[in-house]
Amino acid sequence: MESRKKDAEHEPTIMLGDTVTDRVSGFTGIAVGTTEWLYGCRSFGVQSKELKDGLPVAIKWFDEQSLKAEAAAPGGPCESGGPSCGVGQ
Repeated sequence: MESRKKDAEHEPTIMLGDTVTDRVSGFTGIAVGTTEWLYGCRSFGVQSKELKDGLPVAIKWFDEQSLKAEAAAPGGPCESGGPSCGVGQ
């Protein structure tokens, strides 16, 4: 997993594992996935902690610009990815 990198065009403010809220809908959850598109659009999959009928609510996808970071991932940034990141521990 690539750590936060700074460049002239894009300075990421959200990392996987961060608690985020969509500014439009108010949907809140954990950033669990990311996609980066050819012309710079970056989207995050957000998993709510809420359950519906005893099952997790489906992951919702949002453009990075519409998300606000509420809390950093526990343990800070993870360089290695995978289960050893400590997300959710």
